[in-house]
Amino acid sequence: IKPGDDFVEVLRRQVALSDVLLVVIGPRWGELLAARKADPDDFVAIELKAALDQGKRVIPVLVGGAAMPRADGLPEAIRALARRNAVGLRPERFKADCQGLMTALKEQLAAAEGEKAARTEAERKAAEAAHRAEDEATARRAAEAEKRVQAQTASGLSVEEIHKAEELANWQFVEGRNDIAELRDHLARFPGGVTEKYASTKLEALAWAALGAAPAIEALKAYADEFPKGANAAPARARLAELEREAEAARIAEEERQRETATWGAVAASTDKEAIEGFLKDWPSGQHAAAAKARLRELRRSAGGLSRGVLIGAGATGVLALLAYGGWANQEQLRLLPMFWSVSPSPLTASAEQALKPKGSFRECANCPELVVVPAGGFQMGSPEGKGDSDERPQHKVTIAKPFAAGKLEVTFDQWDACVAHGGCPAVTDDRGWGRGSRPVINVSWDYAKAYVSWISKLTGKSYRLLTEAEWEYAARVGTMTAYSWGDEVGTGNANCDGCGSQWGNKQTAPVGSFQANAFGIHDMHGNVWEWAEDCYESGYAGAPADGSADTTGDCSRRVFRGGAWSYDPGNLRAASRGGIHPDGRCYGVGFRVSRTLTP
Repeated sequence: IKPGDDFVEVLRRQVALSDVLLVVIGPRWGELLAARKADPDDFVAIELKAALDQGKRVIPVLVGGAAMPRADGLPEAIRALARRNAVGLRPERFKADCQGLMTALKEQLAAAEGEKAARTEAERKAAEAAHRAEDEATARRAAEAEKRVQAQTASGLSVEEIHKAEELANWQFVEGRNDIAELRDHLARFPGGVTEKYASTKLEALAWAALGAAPAIEALKAYADEFPKGANAAPARARLAELEREAEAARIAEEERQRETATWGAVAASTDKEAIEGFLKDWPSGQHAAAAKARLRELRRSAGGLSRGVLIGAGATGVLALLAYGGWANQEQLRLLPMFWSVSPSPLTASAEQALKPKGSFRECANCPELVVVPAGGFQMGSPEGKGDSDERPQHKVTIAKPFAAGKLEVTFDQWDACVAHGGCPAVTDDRGWGRGSRPVINVSWDYAKAYVSWISKLTGKSYRLLTEAEWEYAARVGTMTAYSWGDEVGTGNANCDGCGSQWGNKQTAPVGSFQANAFGIHDMHGNVWEWAEDCYESGYAGAPADGSADTTGDCSRRVFRGGAWSYDPGNLRAASRGGIHPDGRCYGVGFRVSRTLTP
């Protein structure tokens, strides 16, 4: 909203341009709105009143466990909002709830497009009728002018006098109509005439008024080019220069935001404190500053725990009581000390790796994930037309030419804490009160998962990573084309989800390996927690790699996760089901499993 604009009118115009308004309502929304109800310029109330008065579709979206406000708790002008059906976005069913909201939005926008098309057709017919009427009026004026010319010729008037009389007659017709096209036509027909000055002045005034309070750059350029010496030429040039400066500033700001995001992406999972500190020095108030500060705090905490573990060394048993008594180590550091000694690397030798057989398993450190060898092969990835979600198409053939190793189980809290104790991963303290140990680690972002596989790679000297999206689906399908590896029906007791019939369903995560392994020997590919994959999330498979590699060439502001979770319905557990969120995203329904590239 520009300086001097009436923001109430601007808001009403913007609402008029909208098809749907989403009203995001948190737990204190009604309370905060009520506290401002005496303010006639409260922008939330203004927007809502405009939308309700204009008959717009208004959808309340409830977040954070909020309830729909009662009518008697709302300002009188917007009490009709209480009658609108709401949509709830719950953390435990976030994807399903968002899909429902998106479906409603698509239906509403399609209906709005239909209404616009109908209005456009009606306006086209009205315009055609107006053009026909105008053509008829023009023909009448031409006939009348011809009669006048004949009469004037008969009276002995000169050609110049006749042309002047015709100009004056046309000016008398267009002067009061305020039609820009008619004024331009008049000036074209009578250049240099006695009415030119009046017509030009009126045309410029109408063109200036048509620009409105918020003119576009191109419209201002056209105005300045047409009226370089007009009465409003100077303010037009000044406003044009201002808009061009704003556009350039916005372009520079967007480039800076993109540069910040790219830099943060390069250092987010790093354990190099100096790199994070350098990022914060360059962008102390940037969009990722809060995440960088949090990451720095985690690194400092992890570094403190690691240094003490190293100093204690093998004599920790005898010194632990002294440290606790002296208050030198906090509770979390003491809890992690046993994890520090639980890691004893034993990477496979080259000959042992070459001797691995499909479905064989191995582990390369005492508290590292166990891996299963997945054989090479091909499969149809995604869902055919008419089935699944739109982002699962087009279905396409993928060939995985070489075997790879996949985690037999999802990474557990114990395995994560070993990484934390060695300073390779940030601490994750929130287990929702469900317990840690052999439960899958949760509240880990994609960046966190990448830090974990980087740590194991350094520890073992082997190439650990996340599964690619194609590898994940291949390992989940195990040669089937059914919704789940065991068939098209979810059944009972096959997985952990809302509707899977297990003791943990829609309550909490289950200890890893609680359900039967698939034919490759891998557990929990369906349900328990969503699992991060290596790929950038795209809204479909157009141009997706056909060799099983990760898609990392598109928009990487979202990363793929697969498999569904304990709080999601069975549809989200299908082998083809997929989703994507920002790589910084952390929640208690998302974890991961590791993969490892095998040497031929």
